Amino acid sequence: MVKEYSRPAADKKLNLKIIRPFSTLKSTIDYLLNLLAIYKKDEEWSQVYSFVSDRFRAIRHDLIVQDLEPQLIVSLLEPMIPFYLEAKKRCEQLKTNSYNKKLHSSELTECFSRWISAAKKGAKVDENLILAYGYFYLDKNETPEELFHVFGFNDLTNQLAENWIDYYNGNYCKIFQLYNELDSNVLRAALLPHIGLLRFRILEDFRIVFGIRGLVFEVEDLVKILDFKSKETVEKCLKDVFKIEGKFPSPFSFANLIVRQFDKTNLQFYWFED
Repeated sequence: MVKEYSRPAADKKLNLKIIRPFSTLKSTIDYLLNLLAIYKKDEEWSQVYSFVSDRFRAIRHDLIVQDLEPQLIVSLLEPMIPFYLEAKKRCEQLKTNSYNKKLHSSELTECFSRWISAAKKGAKVDENLILAYGYFYLDKNETPEELFHVFGFNDLTNQLAENWIDYYNGNYCKIFQLYNELDSNVLRAALLPHIGLLRFRILEDFRIVFGIRGLVFEVEDLVKILDFKSKETVEKCLKDVFKIEGKFPSPFSFANLIVRQFDKTNLQFYWFED
């Protein structure tokens, strides 16, 4: 039974007879993953995304109500997390009508939260998703300590702690290198949200450090520094951050630039170009 999500009314008692058992939830997930494998075309994506995300939501509702064992919780959540990570990029790239950025983010956060909670209770988890969790929460101060506490001191958690140090020290070259060397789409999707913010931080730092009259950069140099593929994308990002009127100047100087009112938490999709 592939049940649609329905929020229960506040004054309505929960009917436990319609709550699906673990085996049904697991087979439903398998069915949904099969749909994703079959319907891959861009023109099919909006409907598929809407259907799958709604049914995943319903599965989590049934999961919560039953208070399942931690290992069973993990086995249900681990197929969902890659979907939410990879779907974010595709939805924003295709401007998917059924995509709600805030809702999608909260659902991914919920999956990760319940997953790490189950791991804290002793559930065995996929090592790839430990990496995905570490990358996704690279900007949180508590991430290294939490990973060491839950998974112990080992090569995996030590590596993630080093990545965290690189991120907080502004060693953007190391983070860009890490991203480019990842051969997993799921791990790249987990790290991608930080790539755009790092690029923004670099431009902020360059304005302060290199905002000297007479010091100029070729746009092609900024393409390499920011790890973009084209100068057109760099120019878009610079125009987002600074007031640059008319034809884009080349070579480019950070001197005397006026900073726009800019929401760095809501970067346009091109900031994440890979």
